[in-house]
Amino acid sequence: MIEGCENLKITYLSTGTMSVQAPTRHPVTGATKITVSVNAQVWDVGGLLPEVVASIGPVQYSAIGDTQTTAENSAIKLAAEKAGELIVSGLQQANAR
Repeated sequence: MIEGCENLKITYLSTGTMSVQAPTRHPVTGATKITVSVNAQVWDVGGLLPEVVASIGPVQYSAIGDTQTTAENSAIKLAAEKAGELIVSGLQQANAR
């Protein structure tokens, strides 16, 4: 992958995982609760050796919903938004351009 990025003159490569855990019930409301775990890294592949310039995780985000699908969609959307914010913050701290 890194060799392909070098050949295409791509400076940054991002890798990561998002795992959806089994549904549970919220103890008070009885609604379906879904938790999503996120890990992500951004690599600078433009130099001599690849190096991680920003990373997160594992971090978890949860959401509840009337159905499992609603809870999953909400948890995935929340996890993606928050993970994106954290990665952008990490890139800004690393002065990535």
